[in-house]
Amino acid sequence: MRATESGLPTYQDAAAVPGANLPSLELEFHAYSANPDQRFVFLNKTTLHEGDSLPQGVHVDAITPDGVILSYHGTRFVLRQ
Repeated sequence: MRATESGLPTYQDAAAVPGANLPSLELEFHAYSANPDQRFVFLNKTTLHEGDSLPQGVHVDAITPDGVILSYHGTRFVLRQ
């Protein structure tokens, strides 16, 4: 498993771990700003900000300049556009 600059695995690597059962995710749009209130992503056709979650339980931990750090049932990973 390759680690990203943040030290976290990519979504693809995390999803490949046996038993991870990560839901299918598609990052359609990613908007990063120095102002945290202006950061958002369009993930699985849903607009999310830092701290929001998808109905499937995927949580947006942080939106970074090059992607989004997500968590799901204790597994943290990076999803890039």
